[in-house]
Parts: sequence; C-alpha cells; structure tokens
Amino acid sequence: MPADRLDAIAQRAIAEAVEAEYPSTEVEVVRLADVESRAVTWLWHHRIARGRLCLLAGDPGVGKSFLTCALATAVSRGSALPGDVAREPADVLLLSAEDSAEDTIRPRCEAMGADLARVRVVQAVRRNGKAGFFSLADDLEALERELDQHPAALLVVDPVDAYVGLATDTHRAAAIRSLLGPLAAVADRTEAAVVAVQHLTKGGRDRAIYRPQGSIGYVAAARTALLVAADPDDPTSPVRHVAGLKSNLGPLADGIAFTLEGGRFGWLPDRDGRTADQLLTVAAAGEDGGALAEAQEVLREVLADGAVAAKRAAAEVMEAVGCSLRTVKSAKAALGVVSVKGGMGSGWSWSLPKGANDGHAEGQFEVKRAKGASEISLHPLHASEPSKGPPAEPDGVADGSHVDRPSSSPRQGPCDHCRRFSRQLLRVGSCLYCYDCAATRGAPGTTQPGVSA
Repeated sequence: MPADRLDAIAQRAIAEAVEAEYPSTEVEVVRLADVESRAVTWLWHHRIARGRLCLLAGDPGVGKSFLTCALATAVSRGSALPGDVAREPADVLLLSAEDSAEDTIRPRCEAMGADLARVRVVQAVRRNGKAGFFSLADDLEALERELDQHPAALLVVDPVDAYVGLATDTHRAAAIRSLLGPLAAVADRTEAAVVAVQHLTKGGRDRAIYRPQGSIGYVAAARTALLVAADPDDPTSPVRHVAGLKSNLGPLADGIAFTLEGGRFGWLPDRDGRTADQLLTVAAAGEDGGALAEAQEVLREVLADGAVAAKRAAAEVMEAVGCSLRTVKSAKAALGVVSVKGGMGSGWSWSLPKGANDGHAEGQFEVKRAKGASEISLHPLHASEPSKGPPAEPDGVADGSHVDRPSSSPRQGPCDHCRRFSRQLLRVGSCLYCYDCAATRGAPGTTQPGVSA
C-alpha cells in the first residue's frame, strides 16, 4: 500500500479517536429575523405567565399554600382570578413537601370548589422501581414526561428549597441557576406556568426583592415574582396582601388582598395598594421591637455570671434571637451594659452594671462584691448624675476578655460609689472610685484633678 495512503488512513484514525475522546461542541444561533414574535400568554394577568417561572415569596404561615390552592381552584374551574378574565378549565400539578394531600390540600381545594379530577399531586418519583423523593437536580426529565402525557396549565413547587437536593448550596447563585434554568426550559416547552414557593429571610432592612431565602438567583431566574404579606396595620388580622416583587414581562400588577378566617379563603380588592417594600418595611418595624426586647433578655442571661468577651456575647445573642448586630448593640445600650477594654492584646468585654442582676430593686443600698465578699454602701442609682457612657468601641465587636490591671495602675469602668463611668478609677481599700468619690475619702494621689467621664 502506498505510503501516502497509509498516512491518510492513520490521520483519519487519529481524528476519529480525538473526536470520540473530545466530542466537538457547537454554538447554536438564530437570526432575530427568523424568530417569530409571540405575545405573553397569561395565566393571571401581569402576575403569572404560561411557560414561565414565577416566584411566590412570604413568611411561614402567611398563607402562601392557601393561595396556591386558590390558584389551583381557579385554573381547574376556568374561573376568573381577581383583575382577570375567565379562561378554559385546565389541569394543575402540585409538588408539596410540607402539606399532606389527604388532610390539607384536598380539604382546602374542596372547600374552595376546585374540580378535584383536574388537580394532581406528585407523591414520589420511582427510580428503577424504587420510590424516592423528587429532586429538581435528578428528575426533571421524568417531570417533563408527566407534563407531556398529562398537560397542565399550572405547576406548583412548594417550597422550591425542598426539591433542590442535598448537594445544592442554595446561597450560591450559580448553583440555583443551574437548577432553575432547566426548570424554566421545561416550563417553556410544556407551556406550564411554574409557581415556585419560597420563604423570606428574617432580616427586615433589605429591599423586598432581596428578602426571599437563599441566593438572589431565585428571584433572578423568575420572570415574575409576588410577595404575600400580612396586613401591616394589624398583623393579627385575617387580611393578607399580594404585591408584585418584579416582572420582566410587563408592569407590576396592582395589589390584591385575600382573607383567611377560620380556614376559609376569600378574595378582596386591595385597600391601599402598598408596594412590597412598603408592606415589609411596616412589618419589620413591628418585628424590630419584639426582637429588641428578646435580645435584652438573652443578653441579660449571657452576662448574668459576669463579664464575657464582647464578640462571644454578641454572637450568642444573634444566634439565639436571629437578629442583627445592630439590634444587639441597641439591647446593650438599653441594659446599660458596661464595656471594658482589656490590657495589651486583649479585646473588649461586656458586663452588666452593678446591681442589675442581683434581684434588688433600683435604689437599694447593699450589694456584695465578688472579691472578699466585703459589703459596701451605695447611693441609689436615681440619686446619681447620668453617666456619660463608656468609650466608643470600634465598628463590629472585637474579641477579648477582661484583664485586671495592677492595683497601682488607674483603670476605667463604673465607680463603686456614684456608679458613673470613669476613665481613671482609683483603688481605695477593696473598692474602685472615680476621682471625686476617692477625694472625699481622702485617698492618696487625689490632690490633682483626675480624668473622669
């Protein structure tokens, strides 16, 4: 065989081997001139679109699942949703990780008048004959086959976090997009409106669009997003509000309200049309007061046995209450917690003001000192001048614990007599006094003015 023929055969074999090992990748493109325009098909005008992903966010217990049952009822009957027109009856598919079909979903839908034959609930997914829990990461193909065989106008995933899989970091936008992107593609191919239910974070100072739990990827992947919130004027009221968080498909729809009273759902026209930010801002204002009171109680318990490193004390309160550092510092100020900077290399420590945790009412006089158990007399706090406060701490909370300085060195803290904070305490016997109180007791070294706060 000629050499050139052998070379051609060898090169072809090498090319085939390379292609088998490294499959070629091609980018598919389309000219906009070849794209056929189409209008958005709405399931609920300006709120939920067919073939698109919608995020439905709200606090636990606010009525999100009731609302999805109301949507299922309207779709199954072809009834008009508020602000919309009647449509052809259609099927609904529900993925519910929190509510039972037997004792929750069916009774709710039945009470609302749903066509139960049109509402289906995913109970499990079978892999090689074994029943398991549905996962967006592994079972989208099976879900798409179900929607192809039994088309549905509405697919509810409640809550979406329950179906992302254990290996998915819900706080990484890339991880969430890798799951919700294929789900959105399934919605597009099957023309099902997908409503993904999500809880809110506890933080009350972020804009509403950043409040759904996990990564911002949830909101970014959704083409529309709705907020469900309690009545801001009366959180105990049965009224719930539905406000738009975002819409990439048109203007945000007007606010809608519904009632949940005695387990019965009913639509209402929204009373004032507040935005999602306004609803959560008002709600957060009420929550902050409760969080502050709880933070005070926890901080009092943390410091009950004496000084604690500031960083540790703040962390314990934030973890127990679920609040921010700013709330902890507000609780610290409300309790009059004393901050003391330790010696070289040590950080700040916090302690309760003397007498704050000994069970005595303000104005009583006797309190035992820890060292030597000696007893001292104190003026009632209301008779003392207001404290000007401790020195400012740096931003954040530094770690460290209280370190006693030698008795000959001046130290800072509250005076054992007048309770005012002083940057220079003088030891007289077993007590520490500010300059003024030390001078009245004839302490040595008090003939020159001291530095007191």
